[in-house]
Amino acid sequence: MSDSPSDRSQRRRDGRELTYSEYIHVPALLRAQRLPEEIPRGRSRDEWPERPSVADPSVEGGQRPWREGDRWPNEWPHDELLFIVTHQTFELWFRQLLHDLDDVMHTAQQIVSEHGGHIPPADLLAREPESAPALRDSLARYPRTAKVIDEQLSQHPWERAFAQQLHEPACFPARDSALCGAVSLAWFDDATLDRFAQRVGRAGQIIRHATGAFAILETMPPESFLSFRSRLDPASGFGSTQFREVEMLIGLKDVHRARLAATGELSFRRHMPQEELDRMEQRMREPSLRDLLYALLNARELRGDDAHLSDLADTAMSENLKTLHSDFESARMRWGDAQDVESALHNQWRNTDEILQHAENVQLAHMYRSERTRPALRALFERTLELDQALTAWRNVHIAMVERVIGARPGTGGGGLQYLRKTLIYRRAAPCLWEFRSTLLR
Repeated sequence: MSDSPSDRSQRRRDGRELTYSEYIHVPALLRAQRLPEEIPRGRSRDEWPERPSVADPSVEGGQRPWREGDRWPNEWPHDELLFIVTHQTFELWFRQLLHDLDDVMHTAQQIVSEHGGHIPPADLLAREPESAPALRDSLARYPRTAKVIDEQLSQHPWERAFAQQLHEPACFPARDSALCGAVSLAWFDDATLDRFAQRVGRAGQIIRHATGAFAILETMPPESFLSFRSRLDPASGFGSTQFREVEMLIGLKDVHRARLAATGELSFRRHMPQEELDRMEQRMREPSLRDLLYALLNARELRGDDAHLSDLADTAMSENLKTLHSDFESARMRWGDAQDVESALHNQWRNTDEILQHAENVQLAHMYRSERTRPALRALFERTLELDQALTAWRNVHIAMVERVIGARPGTGGGGLQYLRKTLIYRRAAPCLWEFRSTLLR
């Protein structure tokens, strides 16, 4: 179809030129700073503001009711507008986060499905350390580790006891798991992985940028927030569906599964309309960024056969045992056989043992030492780690802001400081990207 003269002149069909305001819908954005007109259930007229009259010479009598887009009424708390604008800005950034991360996951799913596969869930909760097989029952498959145990760890009763408690490295996920070999790295070219890394990297930048808005909220004195806090109840940031979608999309589904099914005070059903709950249920059924990363780390080329994985695990375990032994000898020479030395060193052994039970950690330790690792793949891992880190920083800054404004009082939605502190124990979106660093040795 050929362009008409009006098309080439970049004019609208009605002959006017497109304006900046029209392109990004400024009028709609400015009309969005409002309060509900109806009095929410449980509120009284004394707690809920009347719509004031606004001077308007164009209407009969020169006065009309206040409407969206008018100047913020003098009768309403001045800082309530700041509170609304800040949280609206958060929601706009969450929209962009979902836009970028959905692009990654939709593209990845399309690539995998074109090859007749699917991205299986990375069920990390099923990997209980005590269910890992004992290393002593399969030590013959790990000759370097066996040599270290025999030559270096058999001279002291503590170390002999520690060695008896070790579990088989790289035993999770099991060979028959759907995660093993579910995808091939050959399906993902460098351009695609680069685009994934760029999208995920921008998501981390967005979180870091949005976190800075908490500093603006902190300019609101506690008494200013208290002037309108009562009418916010029971609404709460707990009910931000988009933020919950972001958490689910990057892999934090486990912490929300119970809240979707619950009906109590801190349940999503209490804070979100049904259509938003439906969106979250759909997110629970879809693969997450965590699922994609764990599938890539268990790809056919990386996982290899049992002998290949056992060799990588043997190297990782034997080198870490040497380091643990060196740490033990240094501590014993300095402190003797004190009980607190045994306790501290035992914790180091247990942590190392648990980390090396995951094949992904063994793979990462090898990949970060290998010059053959594809830069685009490593970039995706690093950008995901940065996104994870940015989300943790968001939680910490949010907590400090809430404590500064309302102290330890319950939040309007029933949460508050006590609830927010519990969110700090959420699992990382991609735990392996953090864990393997503790075992990465040269």
